[in-house]
Amino acid sequence: LFLAAGLSKVGATMQTLAAVYSYQITLPDWVANAVAAGLPWVEILLGAGLLIGLGLRFYLPLAAVVLGVFTILTAQAWW
Repeated sequence: LFLAAGLSKVGATMQTLAAVYSYQITLPDWVANAVAAGLPWVEILLGAGLLIGLGLRFYLPLAAVVLGVFTILTAQAWW
């Protein structure tokens, strides 16, 4: 899931930026741009790490945090 999501966002920074803004949170532009540029690579690294299975003590908690943040942001955007 993470690997596919990250690969779909690579090279699509403007679409990723639009997705960041769609969560309706107030962010400075530089933070939103940094998230849009960095999120695909975090997702690719996380997906590859989980798929390979090395360093699971690092990747599993990171996956839980990423999924938790996504869940909270999605819930507040729908609220």
